[in-house]
Amino acid sequence: MSDAIARRDRDLGNFIPGPSLGAYRNRFARHFTLDRRDGVLIIRAHRDGQAAVWSRGLLNAWNLLLAEAGADRDNELIVITGTGDSWLAGAEARSFAQPVSQWDSDLIDEQYTDGIKILERLVFDLDVPTIAVINARSGVRVLSRRHGTAGIARDRLMTDLRDLATVES
Repeated sequence: MSDAIARRDRDLGNFIPGPSLGAYRNRFARHFTLDRRDGVLIIRAHRDGQAAVWSRGLLNAWNLLLAEAGADRDNELIVITGTGDSWLAGAEARSFAQPVSQWDSDLIDEQYTDGIKILERLVFDLDVPTIAVINARSGVRVLSRRHGTAGIARDRLMTDLRDLATVES
């Protein structure tokens, strides 16, 4: 939190604190490793320290995490990546065993909302530059979405991304 916001909160009161990495890091630890250094939040999807497995729970977690990360004013750049040499290690059969036609309407609504909200949050809620580093056995692919300006030197960022691509979790 900036000094100006901390001073305003102290002087005026009645402000609800924004999300803090310490709180949402623990909340999402089952699905993500979250680390921030110098304003750069690295979101690393995983399952038990290995490549993530797609599930309805992971879809829901992405929706909720992107809301928290987008509202955290201490994030100046977000890097999204996976763990190991795969972005995903497949899909969880149990999550998708029941045909959608047999789902309760609340489950259909939640699944639809989670899917739509992920897209909306990536486009509208992450007001900082966002980079996806898609890891795969054939190498790393980098996708970026620039929103506004970043106060990060290109050389430093590229060095950090090379480090990220070569580090095994």
